[in-house]
Amino acid sequence: MNRKYSKEKNGKRVQGVIKKSNQVIFWPLVFVIIGFAILIGIAVYLGFSYYFSIAFLVWLVFLGGYLATNIFIKNKSVSLVTNFRIINFEQYGLFSYRVNEIDLKDIEKIAFKKTGIISNMFDSGSLYLFLKNSKEFLPIDYVYNPKDVAEGMKKLI
Repeated sequence: MNRKYSKEKNGKRVQGVIKKSNQVIFWPLVFVIIGFAILIGIAVYLGFSYYFSIAFLVWLVFLGGYLATNIFIKNKSVSLVTNFRIINFEQYGLFSYRVNEIDLKDIEKIAFKKTGIISNMFDSGSLYLFLKNSKEFLPIDYVYNPKDVAEGMKKLI
């Protein structure tokens, strides 16, 4: 958890901030690079002509916009851990988001999961906050260093 925030308001103190890992933009970045390689192939095959200009504009608008949108989503999705609750701000698109709040006293168990080569490469995974007297849980995906974050959150419960 990022502990550089320690503002206090009405007795509520921010204990940490959980941000998304860079794994969120890995696949969009791969698609942009593959698209650029295809674009260079078009330039070599057709030459730097009118068609290359159109292909470059299409690449710039679609794949560049796709990457920019994913970077925006990564930066807007954050979870705040206060001394009373966890507030999860989840951005899904440019105009779609969801906010969840869970009181710390309602959390029974915190678990994490890391799967796959990419998750281990970026040291990211998912946190699962299980609620007391319920089978429901709140997943927080693409968390950087989920083991340390889970251990830090268990100390607050």
